[in-house]
Order: sequence, then C-alpha cells, then structure tokens
Amino acid sequence: MTFTQSFNLDVRLLTILMLASAPATALELTGSAQPIHVQADKAQLDETRGQATYIGNVIITQGDSRLEADKVVLVRDEQGIARVEAYGQPAYLRQQNPDTPEPTEGWGEQLVYTRDSQTLDLLRQARLKQGTNSFQGNAIHYNTETRVVEAEYDEKTGTGRVEMIITPSTGRSTPQP
Repeated sequence: MTFTQSFNLDVRLLTILMLASAPATALELTGSAQPIHVQADKAQLDETRGQATYIGNVIITQGDSRLEADKVVLVRDEQGIARVEAYGQPAYLRQQNPDTPEPTEGWGEQLVYTRDSQTLDLLRQARLKQGTNSFQGNAIHYNTETRVVEAEYDEKTGTGRVEMIITPSTGRSTPQP
C-alpha cells in the first residue's frame, strides 16, 4: 500500500456540505440518513446566483464529520453544488473515513472543493493529518479521484518549506471487528 493510498482523504463531508443547500432529494445521494446541522451567525441565500453564504462561527456537522470556518460559500449550478469555499484562521475539516481508525483532519486559511476537477485545496498555512501521518505547507492539493496529494511552499515569497511526517507501518496485522 502506498502512502497516498494510506493517506486516504475522504471528501464525503464536503459532498454532504455541498448538498446541504440543495433540495431534500439530493440529500439521499449522501448515503447517510443522519441529519445535517448548519450553525452560523448569518446566512444569505442567493437563488439567482446559485449561492449560499454562511458567516460567523460557521459549524456544519453530520455524524462525526465537521467543518468549522469563519465563512462558508456554497456555489450551485445545473448539476448541483459545483464549489465549496471555507475561510478561517484557520478553517478546519474533520472526516472519519470508514477504512481507517483515525479521522482525516485538514486546516488552512482557505479550503476549496471543486466538483469538476474533483480537487480539495487547502491554502495558506495548510495542514493535512491522518493519525501520525501529516502534510504541511503553504498549499496542499488533493485529487479525490486519483487520491494524489501535493504540498508546496509559498512560491511568491520563496519562503517556507513542505513538511511530511510518515509513520512506517509495523507490518503487524490487527484483527478487524
């Protein structure tokens, strides 16, 4: 198993969050019957632009999945939610993947999920962690289809470095429940 495979970031939370502003029938596509909870100080829905904006201590949860940000923008098109943007100091994403015992957690001043390119970008002071494995850099790009993670430093200033911490497998097989 490669590190990329073991560092399996599941973006189902973002899909769930994107569907939160869609019609109720779209929620059935998430595969979960758990309710979606959205809390914010302010919400603005612009039907003509296909955009929902949540501002101020935004917390979106479904089951064990959680997104925390200062601001979240959901953009819809004819096919559904096309883009999710979360902003914070930092914004935080937590998703429990059923294939791993540890949740995947992501931080960044901006988190962006784009449906068409199937990418999750964590920008500025970005960090992605699963268990003891982690990526850190100015930007982390994750392709949800190919499951490739790329981390980079700040190209504008030439400062910073990319850091990866990879914990080797012990090679022991643990019984599955």
